[in-house]
Amino acid sequence: MKTLKKVYEISEGKITLSFDYEGEDIDPLTIETLEKNLGSISYNSIIRIIYLIRATFHKYQEKYLSLKIDTGYMSYEIIFEDKILKLYSKRTGITPSCDIETRYKKNVFYSTKIIGENIDSVVLSTKKLDERGTKLDIYNERVVDEIRNIQNMKTNLKNDIDLMSYYKAFYGCDADMTLEDSEIKLQIMMFILHAFGIIDNLYQFEINQTGYEYMCMSFEKAFLPCSHEIEEIKNRLSYIKDLNTNDVDIKNREKVLIISELIRETTNFDIDKLTYLAIVLYIDRYVKDAETEERTTGRKKARENGELMQKALHKKWSEEKIQEAKNLLEKINKSSL
Repeated sequence: MKTLKKVYEISEGKITLSFDYEGEDIDPLTIETLEKNLGSISYNSIIRIIYLIRATFHKYQEKYLSLKIDTGYMSYEIIFEDKILKLYSKRTGITPSCDIETRYKKNVFYSTKIIGENIDSVVLSTKKLDERGTKLDIYNERVVDEIRNIQNMKTNLKNDIDLMSYYKAFYGCDADMTLEDSEIKLQIMMFILHAFGIIDNLYQFEINQTGYEYMCMSFEKAFLPCSHEIEEIKNRLSYIKDLNTNDVDIKNREKVLIISELIRETTNFDIDKLTYLAIVLYIDRYVKDAETEERTTGRKKARENGELMQKALHKKWSEEKIQEAKNLLEKINKSSL
């Protein structure tokens, strides 16, 4: 068993980390990555802090994790053993001399109490607000929800790490999940790789055609194929600027690089051009599948819907723009995949 003990400064205070693990010694680049990412995270995003630590230490087997966060008026202490929550303690300042404190231990029910001087005046100020109860009742609900979310949080982040590794191979740089367009680039990349059979069928991609036709949603937003699973990964890693994924071996790396280079040559990874490419690919595949369905089953609905999609596409974009995307897709299709 090996142990890493570090104290990290964050914008509002400090984080004391104790991490027991099995595996090789944690390398300096991983430590540097964690320090850089922790610097941009908020102290009260406790679940994101845990995800960040586990994602950063993805190649080490976690046996014990202790986090202590202190901001002066708020503090946390959280302990995991084999990724199971053993202790949760949270203290929040109410007045300069009075705090609310919550403690939870595994198999022991949580307790919340007011501690410090002038307790009576604080208790009186927590009179019933409405049908939800007192301020203290509402606080209890929120803190219990947080405990349950920590208990139920995902512990296997392999798919998350793999996604960041595909991003690095495809775009040639680390995935910065703090950027606004990072999820769109993730969605487009994985849809293209999925459509050309480069990755396993891990994600389901959908569009919002109804939103475009009836809810005034923009064409690009409605027809860009997106996966809810990828959206969830983005949310989990939303404070990560990059990860040390040099050790991760993704499947079909050479094929990913071939597609990446073809797309880079034509689009330079411009977000609008990538969007055009993904939407044209989606509609093209949908129409072909719909035509096959009509021939084999006689059902016309999908084919008729595909015609509506094509009409919307040609009405929205110029023939030149559509043809440019189709030429690139054809070039990818003819490459050595």
